[in-house]
Amino acid sequence: MNFLDRYNEVNNSFKDKCIFKVGESQGVFSEINNMIFAMLYCLEHKIQFVLTSTNANFAPEKGWEEFFLPFCNQVDNKFHAKKYNIRFKDDMRKSIRRKLISNLYKKIYRVKLTQDIFDEVYPAYADKQINISELNLQGNTYDVIKPFAELAWRFNPETRAEIDEVIKNFNLPEKYAAMQMRRGDKVTIFKTTTANPDEYMAELKKITDIRDVLLLCDEYDDVKHLVDNYKDYKFYTICQPNEHGYSNDDFQKQDWDKKRKRTIELFATVDAMLRAELFLGTDIANPYLFIKMFMDKNKFYVMEELQKKEIAV
Repeated sequence: MNFLDRYNEVNNSFKDKCIFKVGESQGVFSEINNMIFAMLYCLEHKIQFVLTSTNANFAPEKGWEEFFLPFCNQVDNKFHAKKYNIRFKDDMRKSIRRKLISNLYKKIYRVKLTQDIFDEVYPAYADKQINISELNLQGNTYDVIKPFAELAWRFNPETRAEIDEVIKNFNLPEKYAAMQMRRGDKVTIFKTTTANPDEYMAELKKITDIRDVLLLCDEYDDVKHLVDNYKDYKFYTICQPNEHGYSNDDFQKQDWDKKRKRTIELFATVDAMLRAELFLGTDIANPYLFIKMFMDKNKFYVMEELQKKEIAV
């Protein structure tokens, strides 16, 4: 029996249910990561994980199956398209009407909703000792999480073909490194301090001699700086000359065709990064967490952790 069948056999055996919303409010990898953490939480607490993606912010028409294959039972209806099934309890308390309707739904259908578990899911399940005896899984989050990430990261045939075409156009060599940088709203809105391209390259040179680098970033000035100043390296990226910092709010305002194209390109980049010889990223952007679910520990590096070690020394 493969892991998908084993997971569903165990998951469907639980009487209590939680209908978890993916695509509620955050960037696509924040949504996917927290969905996977919620799957772990529900297994540990013997709650059947049921997915809803109605009106998902990353795929408003088809939801999860716009890009991915289903992996569990799903519920899709108008109730879950509205703000009754959300991330945080505190946000639900802001509207008495929404709270009453949400509580009535839970009572009628005898289920939990996302806000009933999310405060216990994140950040706790991003780094936790986990024991899921039904699946013979025990250890830290990242000792057990890979098969769950693999369940989620299964593309439908149309998406798989589109992703393969993007990766083909990268024209990557057999061996390459992966590097992720982030600017945009992380700096302008959240006032996060980020490493500059030269700092990234200094760390990359310490880690590997590989000079082909698949780059995920949102600031083209960084790409230009790398290309201009590191002539003996070759960089591969979807970042375009008109991109000067990603904003999730601005991205959500774009028309669907543009959003879908960029989402495919993002998925293709991350999919190719999973096969890189190593990854160097930043903990201020969610793709690093997702890649961490797949990649061997000795191939995975985070700028903030490397810089802390240097300061300690």
